[in-house]
Amino acid sequence: MIFVGLKLMSSSCNDESIKSGFRTLFATIDFPLLLELFGLLFTALIQSSAAVTGLVIVMISNQAINIQSALFITLGSNVGTCVAALIAVIKGNINSKRAAIIHLTFNTFGCSVFTPILWIFTDKIISILQSIVSKEGMQIAIFHLFFNCATALITTPLIKLLVKFSEFVIKDKENKDTIIEKLIDNVDDISDLVRSEESINPVNGNKDDNKLENIEDKEKRRNFNGSDDNGDENKVKDTDL
Repeated sequence: MIFVGLKLMSSSCNDESIKSGFRTLFATIDFPLLLELFGLLFTALIQSSAAVTGLVIVMISNQAINIQSALFITLGSNVGTCVAALIAVIKGNINSKRAAIIHLTFNTFGCSVFTPILWIFTDKIISILQSIVSKEGMQIAIFHLFFNCATALITTPLIKLLVKFSEFVIKDKENKDTIIEKLIDNVDDISDLVRSEESINPVNGNKDDNKLENIEDKEKRRNFNGSDDNGDENKVKDTDL
């Protein structure tokens, strides 16, 4: 379907009125950030950066757009393609949403890095592309390939940071199973604490019992001594009589 659409687009671009319309449009928004925004919105609309890049190649091959505008539109299309992934994971699980965030961060980071470079060194980049291949359509394809490969190489050492950022944006949700597991762990901790206290308390209890036994022994001795004193007094009285 993409190639059929590109064929139809290519045949329609042969019309001079359509060519002049595109030229007028891109002459009006001949500013790098606006061109990137156009590429982003157009890609979000058709949800395919490959299709947008193909259309740009067709337009530049038919001289409906200049190569400078085509390069910035290509950068914006790489960010716009993330919209399809974001829409697809609306009802997805946590990991799928994090993958979409990483995809968006990856392309946004690459676009942010390449935009000032392309903005400042536009003529040099175009001359490099022209030295590689003469056809302007192939130049756009090579630039698109180089952008993705370079962004992948730059962000490869930053994978852990991308994962942490996605985890920060999309936080874990506690389901019923995890809540029950935490409650069970808390109950186990409490039972362990009670057991440890019980293992300590019997020693103190034995000490208290020994103290009570000593007190009872003393009281028994006192009572015994008191009974002996009463017996001696009775004997003295009997002798007196």
